[in-house]
Amino acid sequence: MLDVAVVGVGKVGATLSAAWHRAGLSVGLVARNLDSSTMFSIAAEFGLPRLYLPEAARSARVVVVADPRESVADLFEDLRGVHASAIFIDAASGPSDGDRFGAMRSLTTGAPVYRAFNTLGWSDFVDPTYGGELPDVFYAGPDDDARDLVEGLVGCLAMRPVYVGGYDNVRLIDSLAELRDAVQAVRPGRRSRSACSNG
Repeated sequence: MLDVAVVGVGKVGATLSAAWHRAGLSVGLVARNLDSSTMFSIAAEFGLPRLYLPEAARSARVVVVADPRESVADLFEDLRGVHASAIFIDAASGPSDGDRFGAMRSLTTGAPVYRAFNTLGWSDFVDPTYGGELPDVFYAGPDDDARDLVEGLVGCLAMRPVYVGGYDNVRLIDSLAELRDAVQAVRPGRRSRSACSNG
């Protein structure tokens, strides 16, 4: 069984896949088109298997939806009639609107679905430490045993998991992501300096 299967091989998906692979987890890549040049090159570089979503839902402990090219509603249609043993994490950037998160919940036949990893940028997964401090990964979803898997994935990235509550609090996770995006928009490329530093 795979530890984690990642849907999407954009910057976030590729970076998370590589980071979990380096941490010693078994990782698979998921898409509808398994032969795209990006999918093929990333899979070959790290020796990762390529899977369709129904196979990943049956053979992975966790399926992380990072940045798929297809809409999640279309992608998850492939799960109709499939018994999913995995839990699912919505890590896609942008707001987790009712269409995407709702589709994930309704099409995963009762599997736990979480919102996580979207409050950080892809570069944070490359170099997660900030002056020796671990960054927080805020997440929301069911308060059950599946949380251990989510927190394990966060810990493998050398980050600290922070649970904020159930499905009603997914909007809080998105508000943090929106705040981060707003700050980056007005401070592009700026580094924080101490008010007491010279120069």
